[in-house]
Amino acid sequence: MPAPDLLLAALYGSVTRDDALPTMLDLLAARFRCRSAAFLYVDRLLPLADVVRGHGLFDDDAQSRYRDGFARIDPLPGLMARLPVGRAAASDRLFSQAEILALPFIREFYHPLGLREALGGPVVNEEGRLGIVAVHRGPDREPFGDDEIRDFEALIPHLAQAVQLRRRFFAIAGEARMAADALDATAVPVLVLTPSGALSRANAAARALLARGDGLALSRAGRLEIRDPPTARRLRDLLAAGGPATGPAVLPVPRGGDGTRAPYTLRLAPAPAGGFMVQVSDPDRPSSDPTPLLMATLDLSPPAARLVAALLRGDGLKDHARRTGLSPNTIKYHLKAAFAATRTRRQADLVRLATGIVRDFDIDS
Repeated sequence: MPAPDLLLAALYGSVTRDDALPTMLDLLAARFRCRSAAFLYVDRLLPLADVVRGHGLFDDDAQSRYRDGFARIDPLPGLMARLPVGRAAASDRLFSQAEILALPFIREFYHPLGLREALGGPVVNEEGRLGIVAVHRGPDREPFGDDEIRDFEALIPHLAQAVQLRRRFFAIAGEARMAADALDATAVPVLVLTPSGALSRANAAARALLARGDGLALSRAGRLEIRDPPTARRLRDLLAAGGPATGPAVLPVPRGGDGTRAPYTLRLAPAPAGGFMVQVSDPDRPSSDPTPLLMATLDLSPPAARLVAALLRGDGLKDHARRTGLSPNTIKYHLKAAFAATRTRRQADLVRLATGIVRDFDIDS
């Protein structure tokens, strides 16, 4: 592959991979017979996409010294940032020789590092985003010429496109991570299947359930597998048909062991983007105490919230009185307080309201 093609391949490889940046910078430096190259991109709206990377003489140690003691006195980034996007400049043309030698940054850092001149410019500078790419020559070659400045400017559209693609990639990756975190926070096991039944994604609860292997598992090919043969055939038929004809399909999934444990309940529905969404009701999922949630959402006192939680479990008022040691009159007082807070009048309405809240927040009572 010709050298320019290698450079562009490495440049666009850096869109998704930080480890491609050193190769890109190395090829960029070699193209201009330079000892070093650097890439700076700062995005105030999407910090995940930020990158500060140097290569060659501007290695990790030099970058550390630069950040700690010299970044604030380096005049070049500010000058290059003022250039129009698409233009490049050589630093020797921005200062007189006397001015260059008088700059503390040049005397104390740049020249001792073995560098003499920079060629670079902005690839993006808008809406809180700034990207600058530069190469740095040593004393072993002549100053940058007009042809090299034009050659560098010809690369800037590719650099700008790579920066834009990189920003979009990190935005998508960030959204995907947030979606995965939200899915993992869901207590109900959820699986996303491809049209063939292969697992595309599973939340934390589903991964834990599959790891148990008692009724549901993954095949070696990565497909959802049901241990019970009749139920497995029904699932295969549903997948082959593209899902149920109307509404979601609900399958009881027998579990292993002595047959005394309640089955899983699997709910399968076509996903809007193709494939299938699967939810699993796990009868062994640990119950969480909904009392704090009921206090927060319904503005209940702790005793009233505990009473409503008991009603959700199926306890009667007498059961709760016996369990807590409270008198029947005290129980009735807390029930009336719950009615007042929720603007309900009947116990059935109170339970229906609380059940919806608990269900929506994935707390199994």
